[in-house]
Amino acid sequence: MMMGHITFIKNAIFRFTVSFLVILVVDSRVPLPAEDLKDKGFELQIDHVIDGDTARLSDGRTARYLGIDTPEVRRKGRNGWEYAPEPFAEAATELNEELVGGKTVFVVPDEKVTDKYGRVLLYVFVGDVFVNEEIVLRGLARVTVFPPNIEYLDVLLRAQEVAREERRGIWGVCANIDVREAHGHVGEVCSVTGEVKGIKETRSEVVMEIKGNGVDVFNVTIFKGNLRFFEAEKKGRLSEYLGKKICVTGKVTEEKGIPGMVLYHPYQIRDELRHKLMVYNILHTTSCHCCS
Repeated sequence: MMMGHITFIKNAIFRFTVSFLVILVVDSRVPLPAEDLKDKGFELQIDHVIDGDTARLSDGRTARYLGIDTPEVRRKGRNGWEYAPEPFAEAATELNEELVGGKTVFVVPDEKVTDKYGRVLLYVFVGDVFVNEEIVLRGLARVTVFPPNIEYLDVLLRAQEVAREERRGIWGVCANIDVREAHGHVGEVCSVTGEVKGIKETRSEVVMEIKGNGVDVFNVTIFKGNLRFFEAEKKGRLSEYLGKKICVTGKVTEEKGIPGMVLYHPYQIRDELRHKLMVYNILHTTSCHCCS
């Protein structure tokens, strides 16, 4: 009987500890920028929301949220753009509307302030909510990395790992597939497994050629601007993956009939040791660099 009580108490303590850590992570959202960042930011008025990561400003410009990518609401067809929402695209748009629709927001730009489409690139805050992070934390966006805009990268990655661990939103339906199945999942966020058979380089990117059990090929692309993240990792140098079986996670694309995926950061290459270390670091990190 005594042993039973001890076991019950130990299990209760374990459950409480795990619950506390989860609450700690989920509630460690980023407050408004620290004083040293406030002089970089300013207020803007949102006119209306376009989709999960884009909004029209009252001055007519379009704002694109930095560091995240939500499922697409529209796609380009033969007769132009048509409404064809990907899974969770509408949910992401609704959340964005709930957070910023018609509101005055505080925004912080990064080093590169506009993209090739002329959209202003911003980190967006409403009250004490960091909008970019909140959308990721709800599982309605993936983290994307386009240097030199990496001011809040660590914050967004922590939010994404929480969403992945709890299988929220897009991560709840993320399929684990082999290379030969990739054609049937174009446009979806998936984890694709295969063996790295070759690495080729162009002027702007590095491509890892991954093969499955058959002759199917899956191209994993890394833009050269993002190579710094991979080369900085002790086990992240791309040449070390040659001949090894890896699992990559992201949005499956297709080019010239060949499926593939763009990797922005080593977090997208699933490695059990790296995964465990990342989860450990998340559960033991309660502060963020932007607020220190």
